[in-house]
Amino acid sequence: MPFCLKCGRKLSDGAMFCVSCIASSTVPLRKSHVGRKILLGFVLLDLVAAGGLMFYLFQ
Repeated sequence: MPFCLKCGRKLSDGAMFCVSCIASSTVPLRKSHVGRKILLGFVLLDLVAAGGLMFYLFQ
Protein backbone atom coordinates (compact mmCIF):
# COMPACT_ATOMS: atom_id res chain seq x y z
CA MET A 1 0.00 0.00 0.00
CA PRO A 2 1.47 3.40 -0.97
CA PHE A 3 2.02 6.29 1.41
CA CYS A 4 1.68 10.04 0.92
CA LEU A 5 5.02 11.67 0.17
CA LYS A 6 4.07 14.82 2.10
CA CYS A 7 2.28 13.67 5.28
CA GLY A 8 2.99 9.91 5.34
CA ARG A 9 -0.63 8.76 5.52
CA LYS A 10 -1.59 5.49 3.82
CA LEU A 11 -3.15 5.88 0.39
CA SER A 12 -5.56 3.57 -1.34
CA ASP A 13 -4.31 1.84 -4.48
CA GLY A 14 -4.64 4.11 -7.52
CA ALA A 15 -5.25 7.27 -5.45
CA MET A 16 -4.32 10.47 -7.24
CA PHE A 17 -4.38 12.69 -4.13
CA CYS A 18 -3.95 12.27 -0.39
CA VAL A 19 -7.24 12.62 1.50
CA SER A 20 -5.47 14.16 4.50
CA CYS A 21 -3.31 16.89 2.99
CA ILE A 22 -4.61 16.97 -0.63
CA ALA A 23 -1.07 16.51 -1.98
CA SER A 24 -0.54 14.72 -5.27
CA SER A 25 0.38 11.09 -4.77
CA THR A 26 2.54 10.99 -7.87
CA VAL A 27 6.01 12.47 -8.19
CA PRO A 28 6.48 14.43 -11.40
CA LEU A 29 9.22 12.93 -13.56
CA ARG A 30 12.02 15.20 -14.67
CA LYS A 31 13.04 14.82 -18.25
CA SER A 32 16.72 14.72 -18.89
CA HIS A 33 18.07 17.29 -21.27
CA VAL A 34 21.31 15.39 -21.81
CA GLY A 35 20.30 14.31 -25.31
CA ARG A 36 19.55 17.89 -26.33
CA LYS A 37 22.86 19.11 -24.92
CA ILE A 38 24.77 16.46 -26.85
CA LEU A 39 22.93 17.34 -30.05
CA LEU A 40 23.60 21.04 -29.50
CA GLY A 41 27.28 20.26 -28.95
CA PHE A 42 27.49 18.40 -32.25
CA VAL A 43 25.69 21.19 -34.10
CA LEU A 44 28.05 23.80 -32.67
CA LEU A 45 31.06 21.65 -33.49
CA ASP A 46 29.82 21.29 -37.07
CA LEU A 47 29.33 25.05 -37.37
CA VAL A 48 32.86 25.73 -36.11
CA ALA A 49 34.29 23.13 -38.49
CA ALA A 50 32.33 24.55 -41.43
CA GLY A 51 33.44 28.09 -40.53
CA GLY A 52 37.06 26.97 -40.35
CA LEU A 53 36.81 25.23 -43.70
CA MET A 54 35.19 28.29 -45.31
CA PHE A 55 37.90 30.54 -43.87
CA TYR A 56 40.63 28.23 -45.15
CA LEU A 57 39.14 27.93 -48.64
CA PHE A 58 38.23 31.59 -49.19
CA GLN A 59 41.19 33.43 -47.65
